[in-house]
Amino acid sequence: HQFSIPRYFSVFLNQTKSKPLVSDEVREAFAYATNRQEIVDKVLRDMGHPIFSPILHGMLGYSEDIDKREFDLEKANKILDANNWKAGDDGIRSKNGVRLEINLYTTDWQELQETANLIKEQWERIGARINLNILSISDIQQNYIRPREYDALLIGQDLGAEPDPYSFWHSDQKKDPGLNLSLFGDNKTDQLISQGRTEFDNEKRAETYKEFQQLLAKEIPAIFLYSPDYIYPVNKKVRGIEISNLI
Repeated sequence: HQFSIPRYFSVFLNQTKSKPLVSDEVREAFAYATNRQEIVDKVLRDMGHPIFSPILHGMLGYSEDIDKREFDLEKANKILDANNWKAGDDGIRSKNGVRLEINLYTTDWQELQETANLIKEQWERIGARINLNILSISDIQQNYIRPREYDALLIGQDLGAEPDPYSFWHSDQKKDPGLNLSLFGDNKTDQLISQGRTEFDNEKRAETYKEFQQLLAKEIPAIFLYSPDYIYPVNKKVRGIEISNLI
């Protein structure tokens, strides 16, 4: 059985530590250069789904009406060309003395190592240099996540039954022990997150989360990658299992 679970993986972009990532066009180019389906096919063996938002399919407020920036390598290159990110003799782009070089951190879990290697290949096709740092979960938690010492971080986040983005996206959670790994947030998004936590009308609440997703898609604080399926074997004698989602 193949169940959907409220978990997603993405590359969180820390603009406070990386000069290239401060540029809107760089984050947008990376979004277009990311082939999510290739990652799902090769790493998950097609047992998962590409995603473009932290609110997953089937959750309250999930919206298809956001700027997904689906894979388009030509468009990614054109965005960088138009913004004067020029390739040097080594093929790496730079602008005003800033090289398009990113330090990407992740854990030594095999799935994430394979994903990180694919991200490196994909992003380097548009003239970036991606330096991979594969660390143990304890090392990365203590020395990089807690002090927010990374340019980009590939890791997963587990959600509950409710699509409450507070813990992961409210500006109050930017510092440890908060889990806002992109250090994202402003008055507008904070207000939407707070509204979603106090609104009892599900239709109004869904609209609040849709607006939040649109702002998130506009700012590109992270490159959302995939939500893996949960694979569960059951004896053939057991019948009638019709679950599609697990919490």
